[in-house]
Amino acid sequence: MEFLSIFKKLLPGKAKKPLRSTERGQISVMIAVMMSTFILFFAFVINTGMMVNAKINLQNAADMAAFAGASVQARQLTQISYLNYEMRRHWKKFLFRIYVLGNLYQDSFPRAPQGSGSNKTPMTYGQIDMSGNQMNYGAPVSCVVLNPNENPCRLSKLPTIRATPPLMPGFDGIADTLYASLLQINKIRSQQCTGMGLLSKFLNYYWLFNADPKLKATEQALLRSSGLQGTSIQTLLGLIDGIGIVPRELILKFRIKTLESYVNQTAGSALNYEMVQGLLGGIDPPAQERSIQAFLSAFYTLGNHTFPSGSIQMDELQSNSQLKLNYTDIATPFDTWAIDQRVVDGVSDGELDCQTSVVPISVKQP
Repeated sequence: MEFLSIFKKLLPGKAKKPLRSTERGQISVMIAVMMSTFILFFAFVINTGMMVNAKINLQNAADMAAFAGASVQARQLTQISYLNYEMRRHWKKFLFRIYVLGNLYQDSFPRAPQGSGSNKTPMTYGQIDMSGNQMNYGAPVSCVVLNPNENPCRLSKLPTIRATPPLMPGFDGIADTLYASLLQINKIRSQQCTGMGLLSKFLNYYWLFNADPKLKATEQALLRSSGLQGTSIQTLLGLIDGIGIVPRELILKFRIKTLESYVNQTAGSALNYEMVQGLLGGIDPPAQERSIQAFLSAFYTLGNHTFPSGSIQMDELQSNSQLKLNYTDIATPFDTWAIDQRVVDGVSDGELDCQTSVVPISVKQP
C-alpha cells in the first residue's frame, strides 16, 4: 500500500482508472475494417491492372494482325509491280530483236532519223536493188543471214536459177558428169532460196510463239528439216533463245491475275486456331495468306497466359468494294514482217527466179 501511495504521488494529475471488461477489443474492430478496406482497394488495383493489361494486349494483337495483313498485301502488290516490269522488259527485248537483230544486214541499218521536230526524217527499212535504188518497206523486216558472203537481205532480185542447164547430156562422160553437177548446183540454189525465206519467217515465229525454253526439240527439228549444220544451227538457236513474247506475256498475265485474286481475298469471319491450321493444310494456302498471317500474329502476341487459345477469334474488316484491285488487260493486235523467198518461173524457158517478198506475221490477241 505504501508503494501504491508513493506511485500515485509521482504521477501528474489524477490517476486513470483501469479499463473495464466491456471496453476491451474495440481497436480490433477498427483494424478489421481498415484491413478489409485495404484488401478491397488492393484487389481493385490488381483487377484494374489486369483489365488494363488485357486491353493493351488486345490492342497490340489487333495492331499486329493489321500490320501482318497489310504486309502480306504490300508484298503481293510489290510482286505485281515486278511482274509488270518483267512484261515491259520482255517487250523491250522483243522490240530489240525485231528492230535491230532482224534488220542488222539491211542497207538501211543503222541509219538514224535526221533532223528534229516536224522536219525529222523517218527511219527507212528496205533493200538496195540491183540498180542501186533504195526500197523502203516502211517497217522493220526480219531477214536471216547465216553466211556474210551471201546477203539476200540487200537484193530485190537474186541471180536467175536455170532449171535445165544449157549443156545437154549424151556427148561424153565428162559432159554427163558436168551436166549432173550443174543440176545438183541449181537444186542447191533453189533449196537455199526457199530455205532462207523459211528461216526468216521461222525467226519471227519463234520470237513470237516459241514455247520450248531449252530449244532441244527445236534443235532436233532444224537438224532434220532445214539442212543446216553445226555453226549455222548454233547461230540460229542463239538468236531465238528463250520463250516467245506471246507465251511469256500470257504466263506473266496469269501470275498477275493470281496475285490479284489473293489481294482481293474475301475477309475472314470468326477465325480461330483450328480453322487457321486447316487453311495451312488446305489446297492453296497462299490464297489465304493474309488471314493466316494476321491471325497467327495476333495469337502469338496474346499468348496462352491471357486468354485460352480456344477462345481467341478474329474477324477481318471487309474493305470497300470500290477499293479492290482491278487488273485490266491492255492487249492489241500487231504485225511483224519477214522477208520471204520463193522460186518462181522466170521470163525465159528453163529459168527460175528467186523472188523476194515481204510477208506479215500477225498476232491477233497477244
